[in-house]
Amino acid sequence: MNSVLHFTLVILLMVTGATIFAQPRDIRPGNSSISGRVAVGDKPLPGISISLSAGQFGGNSQKSMNTKTDAAGRYKFSGLAADSYRLVPNAMAYVFESDRMSNQPSKAVILGENEALENIDFSMTRGGVMTGKITDADGHPVIEQRVQLEVKQANGQKSRYIGAMNFFQMGVTDDRGIYRIFGLPAGKYFVSVGDGKNNGSISIGGNSKHYPQTFYPSVENEADAQIVEVTEGSEALDINIRLGKSKQTYEARGRIIDATTGQPLSGVEFGYGAMVKMGDRTRLGAYGNTGERTNVKGEFRISGLSSGTYGAFLQPDEGSEYYSEPAIFEIADSDFNGLEVNAQRGASISGVVVIDGAVTPTSQAQFRNLGVFYNVQINNASTSMFRQPPTINPDGTFHLKGLQPGKGMLGIQSVNGNNIFSVLRMEKDGVDITRGFDVTTGAQITGVKIIVGSGSGIIRGQVNIVGGTVPSGARLGVSARRLNSANNMGFGGGQLDARGRFVIENLIPGEYELSLNPPFVPGQQPSPAMMRKRVTQNVTVGNGEVSVTLTMDLSEGK
Repeated sequence: MNSVLHFTLVILLMVTGATIFAQPRDIRPGNSSISGRVAVGDKPLPGISISLSAGQFGGNSQKSMNTKTDAAGRYKFSGLAADSYRLVPNAMAYVFESDRMSNQPSKAVILGENEALENIDFSMTRGGVMTGKITDADGHPVIEQRVQLEVKQANGQKSRYIGAMNFFQMGVTDDRGIYRIFGLPAGKYFVSVGDGKNNGSISIGGNSKHYPQTFYPSVENEADAQIVEVTEGSEALDINIRLGKSKQTYEARGRIIDATTGQPLSGVEFGYGAMVKMGDRTRLGAYGNTGERTNVKGEFRISGLSSGTYGAFLQPDEGSEYYSEPAIFEIADSDFNGLEVNAQRGASISGVVVIDGAVTPTSQAQFRNLGVFYNVQINNASTSMFRQPPTINPDGTFHLKGLQPGKGMLGIQSVNGNNIFSVLRMEKDGVDITRGFDVTTGAQITGVKIIVGSGSGIIRGQVNIVGGTVPSGARLGVSARRLNSANNMGFGGGQLDARGRFVIENLIPGEYELSLNPPFVPGQQPSPAMMRKRVTQNVTVGNGEVSVTLTMDLSEGK
């Protein structure tokens, strides 16, 4: 018997060549309601703000409604339409009891017509507190330095603690070098500050001083670090760390030029990142930009670099005609001058996006929010440099430029709002190019047609777990793959609700394969026996609804 399931399920809707982002949407009026209680043990939590967002992921304050718990810890949202919703209690000092390492306590619910959904309760525990002071080698406070926490899992592995959104602000020292983090789940933590070792991390527009990674209690050798144990409602005081001398930092100066003419490119954005070893190749790891642009001479400057190998590149933005490969440079014990980034005029692709089938007011409105993006595959590795996909024109035409040569792939995504479309096929002059096409240097490709469609098919499902329980904090995954399609597939998403239900909408009629993947705890590798518990089921989708039940048996030997 399955009641409320205390785990997270991610549903991946695999569609042809499209990337779908299930963004929040407006809350529509109706005749349904959601109610529940927020409590710590048997004690109610009055005055707690509860946010309700529509859409499978929710979380946008501009599209949410709020209420507060009463003296008995109860809340209620009335006048709701049938839809998917997400509920979030805004109680930063508390921890969601059933998922102690969750980024944010929340529950998803799928609400039916004229349904009074009750007992969507939140069982909370008081979070712990950790506080301390960060000082430099001379005992002076280190200001605006970020504190990092890693959780020691039951199996001995470590995973980075991300925490709720407020952790981002709390984990930074103030003008006295003091940090105070509250709302921590009970657990065992490693505490550190400073730059990580050999992880390709870089500081983008951050603190100009760089310190070697130092663990509590003031040791640089990770093996000597001490665990800080946090229990429910406890305070871990004086978790102080004294850093060593700050690393010497350097600058790199260079310019970006047109590789063909040698002329400087002014007013273009640049990015940089650390080069890291990945297998038998060295590639650009973490990267970003400061938002700065080259001057009239095409010159740029990158500050705050510690010793290491980096790559600098032209950062393409919308409308840019250029791209560049990273220009590699080494920082040893001095500044680097004379770096040249050779920018190439990229290829261009123009065409039109068309809707296959009837156009409704809803699809027409969503169509105006579509953008076309481009990915390129070079040496079997996909690459894309922060290029925001431009929206298509009102008549469906689009024009992309500054594209890197290679095996080109096009896709669509919603720039503002839910995407109800998937790509049915892509053509150039009548030839199918859905699986990609060759883009040569400087090519001007025209006549591309992207045919998209949306359906009215819906899969409503129920997930049942038998023969065991899902570990606290574990996640499950469900994917839906359209069969008998030669097209490439992208990803969309949805989530399981508090009762183990899911819904996938806007499906084009056809045969789909649903896959329920076994539970996994972030930071832990599922066992081979657990991986074999994957469940698949085929379902035929038409223009209406189809109901599906997926059952996973977690008993040993199954």
